[in-house]
Amino acid sequence: MKLKDLIFEQENQVAAAAKAIDNAITSVDDSLHYGVFAKAVAHVLKNEYGSHNIEPFMKELHSALGMNEETVSESTKVTDLEGLTWEMLTSIFGKVPMFGFHLPNPDDSTRRALDQASLENWKQGIMKRYGNVNLKIDTEAAAPFETIQILDDKFIADKKSYTKGKGAWLDREREAGRSAD
Repeated sequence: MKLKDLIFEQENQVAAAAKAIDNAITSVDDSLHYGVFAKAVAHVLKNEYGSHNIEPFMKELHSALGMNEETVSESTKVTDLEGLTWEMLTSIFGKVPMFGFHLPNPDDSTRRALDQASLENWKQGIMKRYGNVNLKIDTEAAAPFETIQILDDKFIADKKSYTKGKGAWLDREREAGRSAD
């Protein structure tokens, strides 16, 4: 069997399993709380699938969600964009930083949120362009602009593309003898 056939077969299995899981959730409660869902998945992993599979399952799950291994720790929280609230941020950090919360944009800038209205405005822009993306909130990040990160492949690719383009422009300017010095 060729590699592309194996990949196609695996994609079909993923789609079929996802549909079966969704149907099972809907048969219990079409608005099943994520906490109940997480506990049910944990129960199946431990009691049916085998506890020896938990670690590789979590690695695969993190990878599929765009999370790397350092994503989840005591100082971090992962949420989706819709779940992000002003109350959540102030409760996680204990206060509003002097210059507000630094919210990432798909270029190399951040938007500072000093109140609920500015947070909601930023969320609307991200939601419109990228959908209900996952976010990582890290209270121990090295810099204020790293405390809130978007865990979305398209967002990350857009940010890298912008930064690469800006770097190329700066290189051309330097080569032409122009600089900010």
